[in-house]
Amino acid sequence: MRHGLALDILDLRAVPDEREVFEELLDELVFDVREYFLRQPVITELYRSRIRKLQQFNEAAETLGFPEEGDLPVLPDVDFHNAKALDVTFDLHQKKVSEIRLMMSGTLKPRALSLLAERLTEVQDGYEARLLEQTSSFKTEEGYVKANEASDSGRLAWLLKHSPDEFTRALARERRRIKLIHERRGLL
Repeated sequence: MRHGLALDILDLRAVPDEREVFEELLDELVFDVREYFLRQPVITELYRSRIRKLQQFNEAAETLGFPEEGDLPVLPDVDFHNAKALDVTFDLHQKKVSEIRLMMSGTLKPRALSLLAERLTEVQDGYEARLLEQTSSFKTEEGYVKANEASDSGRLAWLLKHSPDEFTRALARERRRIKLIHERRGLL
């Protein structure tokens, strides 16, 4: 990456003399991206654009002589195939998303955060694929569903145990949302 481009990406006029000053400026840029990951539902395409932004921040920092220091996070596994029951799939998804978001909340390092966000998209993709497999006999709701109106897996797990009729409606809607996303991505 060119020096001038690195300055532009990080919205700098000149390279700070001290690492601490540079890291404070970088933290301000990364903070908003991290907050998005912590607060918004996981929609792979939307996350990927922000992951690329973090990767650009990291590359720009390296170009300017400030490589990211410290160890990279140990990423949790993504396997949903051992989840035989639907409630186990919901619980596993909720646990993994919470675990990764907790790890995200403790860092403003662009490379570490981009790896965690990428793993979060892998968890979401694995969950969606497993949910579609496990519920293939369920009816899918027809009509328009917004991609960002994801059903919380914890809520679905609760409805499964306590309100079968509402669960059926919520699941039909969630299946439709996932199918629309997968159709747009060419997965179905």
